Amino acid sequence: MKNEINTDKAPKAIGPYSQAIKTGDLLFISGQIPIDPTTASLVEGSFKDKVKQVFKNLENICIAGGTKLNNAVKLNIFLTDLSKFSQVNEVMESIFTKPYPARATIEISALPLDVEVEIDAVVVSCNDWVMHGMRRWARTHKQTPHRRPKHTNSKTYNIPSIYY
Repeated sequence: MKNEINTDKAPKAIGPYSQAIKTGDLLFISGQIPIDPTTASLVEGSFKDKVKQVFKNLENICIAGGTKLNNAVKLNIFLTDLSKFSQVNEVMESIFTKPYPARATIEISALPLDVEVEIDAVVVSCNDWVMHGMRRWARTHKQTPHRRPKHTNSKTYNIPSIYY
């Protein structure tokens, strides 16, 4: 089942597509360009400012989808000038923590509204309370939590099955 995700904190779709679609634990975010959603106009300033706005739009859609951008597993980055690739890297290093998402960066001849950058993302949703519970249980019992293989029971690792 797929669910449409929309927020007024990111640019509205300018065609027959959704800002994002959530299915299961995956959030598929449509390409974002450097539009400020409060003014509905393109961001002025340096190329880095534009890239930061794109990531801000992606983050706001992630929040609306119940996750965060740091949970991204795949990015597709489209640039009209590949020589600005290092500036994208600098912005990414300030936003993401390791492990960084997988990505593809592609130089393209033109983008909507003649912008220089567009980025789409695939993001994983994670129940933070489940992960917090696993870590808390592990600290209490002085054990490292592991994911339980489907063919075994919870006693294999002595982790209560409530955490799976």
